Amino acid sequence: MNCVIYFIGDSHFGHTNIIKYCNRPFSSAEEMNERIIANWKFTIKPEDIVYFLGDFCLNGIYAPILRDLPFEHMFFIEGNHDPLPKLKALADPRVEFHKNLEVSLDGHTFFLTHNPMDASPTLPTICGHVHEQWTFLKKGQYFAEYHKTMTIKKKAPQPILNVSVDVHNFTPVPVIRVIAYFVLP
Repeated sequence: MNCVIYFIGDSHFGHTNIIKYCNRPFSSAEEMNERIIANWKFTIKPEDIVYFLGDFCLNGIYAPILRDLPFEHMFFIEGNHDPLPKLKALADPRVEFHKNLEVSLDGHTFFLTHNPMDASPTLPTICGHVHEQWTFLKKGQYFAEYHKTMTIKKKAPQPILNVSVDVHNFTPVPVIRVIAYFVLP
């Protein structure tokens, strides 16, 4: 069987408050977890490769959820809610951790990072972090990151795709769809 490559980010398994913060359509963290896991299992097969763009879970449920998810190999990009030393200690050998990563897929090279503020100045970027704020930015479009005391605005140096579950129906995105965002007008 051929493997398929998928992208997904910002699952926030076990994070009750993310439902309110991002207006997710769930009544509990358990319901949210079940939906994201069901979508993952329906989409991703044991021979597939996953690029996870950060913010996997809260409340120490990383190991049991990870063990239950099908995939051959996961490239895990560290998110701001991922305690990397703890995650590395719990991880299985299928998972490879990175702060950022440059990948070439089907003749296209992408920069992977959790936060779009860290986008590549020269490569199209795939990120998470911004949840439901936007799905895709063309080069030159402005975006913002909101902090308690200030707003930081930045112009997209290259096209940027957000693969957060919030803008992809809580479902992993296949590589063919990722590439289409960057090559179609």
